[in-house]
Amino acid sequence: EAIGCGAHVVALRRLASGSFTVSDAVAWSELDGDTPARWQRRILPLAAAVADLPAARLDEQALRAAAYGQPVVVPALPKADSSTGGIAAGLTATGELVAILRYDAERQVWRPEKVFL
Repeated sequence: EAIGCGAHVVALRRLASGSFTVSDAVAWSELDGDTPARWQRRILPLAAAVADLPAARLDEQALRAAAYGQPVVVPALPKADSSTGGIAAGLTATGELVAILRYDAERQVWRPEKVFL
């Protein structure tokens, strides 16, 4: 209406969300009748959802601190910049996502914002 004509959407289909595309998707019909073991093989690791973020592997001390919501010093991560919104992924030594970290510029530490332990 703002440009002097009407509009109507019959269907809307998301073709991608971040790095995930429709070609990565699995149809519900393919899942029907699958066993839990087969479902597990189809599930992507949690870290795949944040693969575009800067990431650092946290040592045992940093993992413990993050688990309790305490700030962590992560020398491997650069100080936050506007391209990432000041967030990064905290990973275990094996690459599992354990926390989303947000940079605290005032204290120069990374604070766990979401923890998955």
